[in-house]
Formats: sequence, structure tokens, C-alpha cells
Amino acid sequence: MKLESILRPLQMAPRRKQGLMLADLHNHISKATPIKRILEISSHGVLGVTRHVIMRDTTYTYDGLFQRLSECAETDPRVEIAELEQGFAKVEYSSPQGDREGYILQTNESFAGRSHIVTIGGSTPPLRIDSDKIPDLKKSGSLVLLAHPFEINSRGFMTQFYTDRKLNKHPETQADILRVAETVDAIESFNAQWPIPYRHCNEMAVRLAEQLGLPQVQNTDNHPYQLAEFRTGIYISEPKGIREIKDAIKNNEFLKGPKSYVPMPRLVMSYLILLAQHHPVN
Repeated sequence: MKLESILRPLQMAPRRKQGLMLADLHNHISKATPIKRILEISSHGVLGVTRHVIMRDTTYTYDGLFQRLSECAETDPRVEIAELEQGFAKVEYSSPQGDREGYILQTNESFAGRSHIVTIGGSTPPLRIDSDKIPDLKKSGSLVLLAHPFEINSRGFMTQFYTDRKLNKHPETQADILRVAETVDAIESFNAQWPIPYRHCNEMAVRLAEQLGLPQVQNTDNHPYQLAEFRTGIYISEPKGIREIKDAIKNNEFLKGPKSYVPMPRLVMSYLILLAQHHPVN
């Protein structure tokens, strides 16, 4: 029996707020996730299906999740899925709790120097790019988010959480983070992982975004064995396509969702399993 089939999913933030729809744009969704959970999260809001930089065999890409939902729709009359444009599909689900509709969106995570970026729309970036190539991504039509700015992992297991004091001792890292931050469209100012070290890292991300005058988005950054999608997010007007999502972020036309972390017991369990499987985890 797969662990995801016996874990209880974590509570999701409300689907709607003041007529707007919840969007959680940074999530790594395990291929072992039960179909019931897949249907719930795909019809809850705008679900970012994020390519992981390393765990590509065990987590979904957008194309993989779209295929799984399409196969489900062929045999289950309660499910409908329609791709509105490449990388963006609408999901309708007649659940036991009532009719629901949501969207799945292709997003991609990449290393950019020491940092991680998440892109929406445009060309698919390589897994690792030079930070000075970010303007080229934006020219291709991508919206670029700086993900968890002060959690650095560019060499497998070597994850480090940077505090102000630690950054002052590593000016080269501080300069690298700022170099990337100055080229992106928005900053992930709240990431729902690691409530103890991330709380300070998130506060630093808020200050960085304020310093640069950039929009601040919130994402769960769900990982396998967490079942934590939509713990947080932003509320946007229901989109007709990818452009509306990008414009909402660029123009700061969204409301922030609750700042709900993945509980420590679930988070620690998930990361220990991934480490046992020899997976880097950020």
C-alpha cells in the first residue's frame, strides 16, 4: 500500500474570497497521489503543477497530470477536462460535495545561479540556467518568480537557510540573491515549508520584495508525502488563460491567502522519506 493512500490530506485554504479564485502556483505533486485527491486539488482553484529540478521520475509535470485526468475523464462521467491553451486546462468535477471547477497550470522550477526560479508561460527553461539569462525568459513570455529566496540548494542535499547574520558573513551569496531578485517579476514572500527556519526566511523575503518594489506571492511548494496543496496561495480573478494569471501577478492585482505552514510532523516525515530514497528535497 502506498503511503499517500493512507495519509489524511491537509486542510486547504478556501476556494474563493471576495469573488476571486485561489491560485497555488508552486507544487510538486507525487505520481502516487490517489485519484480522489488529484480530482480534489485540480478542481479547487488554479493549481500550479511544477516541474521539480531533480525528482522528475516521481512527480508530475503538467503533461503527465493532464494525461492522468484525461484518462480518468474517459471512464468517469463526473470528470471533464479541456485544455484551453498549451499548459493550461480547465477541470470540472461533480464531487460528492457538489460541482466544482478549477484549473491546472504548467509551471517550471529551475536553478538560476544559487537560487531557484519558477516560471509561468513562455518557453520552457532548462533545469539550470545562468541568472543573466532571466531577461531572455521574460522576453519569451515567461513570468519569473524568485522562489524561497533565502533557502539555497544548488548542490543536491546541501540545503542552507540564510539569516541576516549568516548573509552578512557570505556577501557573495547575498550579492547572488540580489542579482537574481533584481531581474524577476515577483518574489515568493511566503513558502509553506519548514515553519521554524522558513518563518525568518519568509520575513526576509518580504523585506526583499518591499526593497525592490516587487509583487509578493504565496505558495505551498508541496512535496511528495505531504498532500498539502493549497495550504496557501493568492486570490485572483478567475482566468481565461495564462496571460490573465501573469497580468494579475505583474500588476499586483490579487489578494493574499492565509499563511498556513505544512505542520512539522508531516513535513519532517515527508523529507525523511525523500532523503531515505536519496532524493534532494528542495
